[in-house]
Amino acid sequence: MAHVLRQVTEDLILIAMGGRRVLAQADCPHRGGRLLFSHVNERTLRISCPLHLSSFDIVDGKVASGPACDPLRIHAVLPEEGELP
Repeated sequence: MAHVLRQVTEDLILIAMGGRRVLAQADCPHRGGRLLFSHVNERTLRISCPLHLSSFDIVDGKVASGPACDPLRIHAVLPEEGELP
């Protein structure tokens, strides 16, 4: 499955990959990089900020690598099926 990154609101992005659909904060907690332009690793289920390359687990938002100290806020995990928000 190819991943999807979509801006949902000014503060939220939709990350869809690996059978998961997650609403997460739209900006990196480190320096505010726009995660809409992130690299997504479908194998590890991680998203990496385009500015300083902090990477976050999309399941729980924990920092996986990079300079970020705070986790990525995950607002909701959505069911696989149905309409995207």
